[in-house]
Amino acid sequence: MNQRGLSHVRLSAAICMVLCGTAFQALAKAEAAYSCRVIKVQGYVRCTGDGTNWVLLKRGDVIVPGSVVQTSEESSVDIVLLAEKQRPALPPDGLKPSKPDPERNVIRIFPSSAVTLEKAVWKRKWSWRTLSRSSGPKEIELDLSSGSLMGIVTRKPSAGSKYEVKFSSGLVQIHGGSYHIMTPDQLSILEGSATVSIRIKGENSVKELTALHKIDCTTGIITEFTLAPLNIQYESDL
Repeated sequence: MNQRGLSHVRLSAAICMVLCGTAFQALAKAEAAYSCRVIKVQGYVRCTGDGTNWVLLKRGDVIVPGSVVQTSEESSVDIVLLAEKQRPALPPDGLKPSKPDPERNVIRIFPSSAVTLEKAVWKRKWSWRTLSRSSGPKEIELDLSSGSLMGIVTRKPSAGSKYEVKFSSGLVQIHGGSYHIMTPDQLSILEGSATVSIRIKGENSVKELTALHKIDCTTGIITEFTLAPLNIQYESDL
């Protein structure tokens, strides 16, 4: 091989190494945005991504992070947070409820409510040993601006994960289980535990809540209750 041909080979090899290195770096730092899929709608529920153009939601619709979901009187919607992988087409209505996927996080937005799905990200880790991406920390951020919201975290968040809900009285970090927030000042933990940060008489206050305890966010008083947890049932394997 002459000198010119050898130079071309070296140049091609260098370009290949740069491209491969860039690709591996992208894989190693990959963050997959979740989509949020509607699994049940009752009544009139609408959604907007820009605050101006609204669309009516129906079962099977996909909602991207950053969208606002708003329910009317006597309406509600159940939404499951999924990975970016697309699922098969929806089966016909009327199928029996299937077993919940333990990786799923479900929220129910009650009547006359507005919730912003601010963030839903999966920080996937690249494994050089298996040459594949594995599960990493998940970050979920919701903003309940009005009304009432319930959520179920079906598996305790892994290390580095975050599940936060903003509401008019403060911010709650969910550590697994299920919760119910009713604006402006009521927070109940049905299962699992949570940390709530609120302002009482102008001062910041952090409270820890465990299962079957609720807090009045105006006073900071925590009380126990015996109300049975509400159930969110899956109508099909979406």
